[in-house]
Amino acid sequence: MKKAFIVVISFYLGFHFIIPELYSYFVDNVHVYSDLVDKAASNKAFWINIIPVGLVGLTIYFLPNKDYFIPPAIQNGAATELFYIAMAYKAFFIIMVGGFSGLISGEMSGAFLNYINLFLSPIKLLMCALFLQKKKSSALIMILTFIVVSTLAGSRSAILSVFTTFLIGIAFENFNYYKRKIFLFLKYAFIISPILFIYATQLRYGADYIDYKTIGNLIMGRVSFIELGMIPIHYYDGGGLDLSLFYEKYGFIHQTKLIIDSLIPGDIFGFDVMPNNYFRSIFMGYTEEFVTQNYMSMNITLPVYFYMLFGYLGVFFTYIYLMCYFFVCYMLRKFPFVVLLLLATLYETLLYFDWVMVFTQFFTGVLTILVLKGYIVVRESFKREVKKVHEQTN
Repeated sequence: MKKAFIVVISFYLGFHFIIPELYSYFVDNVHVYSDLVDKAASNKAFWINIIPVGLVGLTIYFLPNKDYFIPPAIQNGAATELFYIAMAYKAFFIIMVGGFSGLISGEMSGAFLNYINLFLSPIKLLMCALFLQKKKSSALIMILTFIVVSTLAGSRSAILSVFTTFLIGIAFENFNYYKRKIFLFLKYAFIISPILFIYATQLRYGADYIDYKTIGNLIMGRVSFIELGMIPIHYYDGGGLDLSLFYEKYGFIHQTKLIIDSLIPGDIFGFDVMPNNYFRSIFMGYTEEFVTQNYMSMNITLPVYFYMLFGYLGVFFTYIYLMCYFFVCYMLRKFPFVVLLLLATLYETLLYFDWVMVFTQFFTGVLTILVLKGYIVVRESFKREVKKVHEQTN
């Protein structure tokens, strides 16, 4: 488990900060979200993420705690079967809402069809099938199914989701069985991922042709979280901008309302989007009406979130939060499903932070695990009944 935590942290820092920083230094300083350039704020965004998260990785590495690998907890192939059911439902749901534009419009956010999605998380079921199931599955077929359906839904990060799934898989005994197949997949995935990114972008915007230089900048812009950290830090440090909307939408009361709405069909407190969707409204002058009606794929990281709330003291809170997160995982290591859910939420917690996102990711996982456990019971009961009937007829 220690190794998995360190690998996830290393990937977060390397892929989203160190590589983009080297690219901007040696190749081109890419800005894809705004024309704002503030080198001091960019440097601060870089180090505010690197220092506390890097220290967490080093601390865990030197801890005397023995590494622990989670054994399988599912005796049959139930997770694999339910994964394909979830993927079939997701494909059906995409068709029903009218593709990507329907998904991000928010019109289905309180609908019953969308509510069912809470109980069938494909990525969580994929993790269960690969890492917690004794009966081995065809990993490549499952992964390709997930990527194809997710890409058709307009997702440009399906391969990244699969990759981070593999990172947490290091914490499980089953990882050794799938390791060779996983590395083979990754080799080809990094070759075809730019193609899938282009295709998903065309699905989003309906463009027949997109300039490949623009695509290159978009890819680097999507990978980097330095610019997205620089923008709020610039206005927090320099002033000159009313940040009341930030503190309102990221406030505890507002986020609690959104969490409650995510639990119950219908919008009890009225329709609203995730706090991160207000990024353009808060920092770029877009109207609130615009951001509630248009997809805004812009996020702040956990360290930047804490900096916006507590200033430099946020570095300390980032370190404490992540260390507590690790110790909770380690203390619960005898509970495989809980550890899987916590590790699965770690990367999203670092990268796409708001409390609604954290809760939704974890809660959806809990509901999916409960459905999986129920499915296992029904499946075994059905097998016993079939066996009993077979014995009686013979």
